[in-house]
Amino acid sequence: MGGRRFKDGAGVSLTDLFGLWAREHRRDDKPERTVGDYRQKIESLQVWLGHEDAEKITARQIIDWCDHLRDERELSPRTVKTKYLAAVRTVFRLDVERLAIAVDPTSTVRVRGRGKVKERSRGFTDDEARAILTTALCDPSALGGMAERHKLAVRWLPWIGAYTGARITELAQLRKQDFFTEAGIACIKITPEAGRVKTGEFRCVPLHPHLLEMGLLAVVKGRPEGHLFAIPGDSAQETYRRCENAGAAVAKWVRRSTGVTDKRVWPTHGWRHRFKRIAAIADIAPDYVDMIEGHSLAGGGSGKSYREAEMQTLFREVQKLPRYEWPEDDCSA
Repeated sequence: MGGRRFKDGAGVSLTDLFGLWAREHRRDDKPERTVGDYRQKIESLQVWLGHEDAEKITARQIIDWCDHLRDERELSPRTVKTKYLAAVRTVFRLDVERLAIAVDPTSTVRVRGRGKVKERSRGFTDDEARAILTTALCDPSALGGMAERHKLAVRWLPWIGAYTGARITELAQLRKQDFFTEAGIACIKITPEAGRVKTGEFRCVPLHPHLLEMGLLAVVKGRPEGHLFAIPGDSAQETYRRCENAGAAVAKWVRRSTGVTDKRVWPTHGWRHRFKRIAAIADIAPDYVDMIEGHSLAGGGSGKSYREAEMQTLFREVQKLPRYEWPEDDCSA
């Protein structure tokens, strides 16, 4: 988030307010990881608002943003309340105390609703995985007037997600240069340089051999430099918004075209939960699953949030994952 003031003198930006909070947070030697987490929440609000003039933000807009997170992003009320709203409220509260802004628009906002009762796994079932992945192989002309880069996202992001368990926006912001080879192993680099990573730290993940056999690297090689699934904007924030839109396009496609309509499983995040289950069945150690999926180190507060391992070791584990193959359903021809 690059700090800036509005030229018309309307007030400070959200970036300015976040910077003030972050300085106070670091001054008290509190966990650096929290800074990255709160930055992500502030950026989510920025993207939704379409501006970052803090003095123009109203309680009504905060309520609508929370509704968006719950109803469109399909986040649980508890997540919206304790993660997103809590982070933004903490920043505004500190800034009011420091007289950086006069009013805290979050002060009267409440998120209501109980957490969802768990009636099924949050990961895709075998049938749901099959429906999504085989439909992704079909002729892209069936996608009609969808943007070409979104068609590319529909074709590849479900498959990459199935074999990596990565968050959809982390994949949607991949660039051509994020595909590389290390020690003879094809990998992807998930990095904040491309947009945003939840924990603020990069990680490298080896690609499953099946993705290579399907021609993923050849497709990437034939693409222009830069982001693969979204056209970059004039700012980092706009580029990130477009990457989010690419992920959202995949989610909408899943609901409309694959028959996977159960609201109890998220249309893209379901891969992340399924990956964890399939990895356990394949006897991949939890530590390696965390490194591949990009989970923070338990109990970490300072220093590196992710453990590092030799790429050969991670590749050994990735190869344990069973292949997603159903030849009779392949409609890529």
